[in-house]
Amino acid sequence: MFVKRAAAAALAGAVTAPVLGATVARADGTQPAYTDAANAFTASQTIDSGTAPALAVAGPMPTDTVGSPILQILDHATQRPVLSLGNLGTSTLGGRIMYHSQNGLGPGGLAWSEGVDNANPAGRQDYYISKRIDATTERDVMYLWHLGASDPAVDFFPAGYSNQPTASVTIHGKNNAHDDPSLLDLSSPVGLNENVLRILKIGEAQPTFAVDKIGKHKWGPGGDAATDTDLYRGGVNSLQTHSTFTCVGLYSSGLSNFDRSTATSAALYTSVQGATAFVLQAGGTLQWGRPQDVTLDRPGANALRLSASGTPGANERLRIDATGVGFFGATPVAQPTLAPAANNLQGVIALANDIRARLIKYGLAA
Repeated sequence: MFVKRAAAAALAGAVTAPVLGATVARADGTQPAYTDAANAFTASQTIDSGTAPALAVAGPMPTDTVGSPILQILDHATQRPVLSLGNLGTSTLGGRIMYHSQNGLGPGGLAWSEGVDNANPAGRQDYYISKRIDATTERDVMYLWHLGASDPAVDFFPAGYSNQPTASVTIHGKNNAHDDPSLLDLSSPVGLNENVLRILKIGEAQPTFAVDKIGKHKWGPGGDAATDTDLYRGGVNSLQTHSTFTCVGLYSSGLSNFDRSTATSAALYTSVQGATAFVLQAGGTLQWGRPQDVTLDRPGANALRLSASGTPGANERLRIDATGVGFFGATPVAQPTLAPAANNLQGVIALANDIRARLIKYGLAA
């Protein structure tokens, strides 16, 4: 039964012929059907045309991107929209389904929408799902790229062109070509250097592994404890850590730049079954042993010292400097010159005494 909203009371009980509007109308019943004015259906209707489409609803292009639906489904009691169908664009076609709710933030309680994004470049027709942020703004939470034969991709939180992103997660398809995009892109907001990836155990607050925007890798025990170990880019061709670095084996064609806060801090060490066997300190001192009991260090300018101890200078056994060589803690002296001995007993004795004195001076005799 068709009832024109404004004339329902006046026409009640009257039997009239169908009224001609912009298009010829036909109705079987006591009330006229209008095709050029708004109508309210007060009874259930069945459309059984036998051809497709059984129902076609035409509406104007929306004047904005926040509403203007072509078709709405309303709640009977409140007359509020539950579902709307329309167009996303204001100048090009792009189907859109809009979902309304009791506490929706958009026009008519608009909460979520999905459809074809026709605002993207190069004529692509991508699919999106977005949520309403406020009365005038929505953000994509999922975006499926590349209609047709192009490689597919999925963006999350948010992603697309109509609802511009502040951050996103993108998963790309691959065609095994050298210029294929990466399988996964994590894009954080501009100016934010916090973590873009975290691995956590269920129920724990802190991650066991995280990566921030600048690529710093961070590890920790998880639970409530923050990460405590890192590895990051310190500059051009430079990899750094604020933590101790231990490895089973190490090879490099150009190992350099062990930057530490003090000269005695370990820049590199090796171990055997967990016990340190060799240490290279940041200041250049070398130590051997388990525990360290031999030390080779630079005590000053143009000098090198070997000590039978894990402490530089303790039990010194050899020192070389610009003057010469010294043993067993003796001050280094220059290379001696020995005069030939006289061809008699006194000459031999004098030479022997000279050699003894020089051995004492070198520290090789007492």
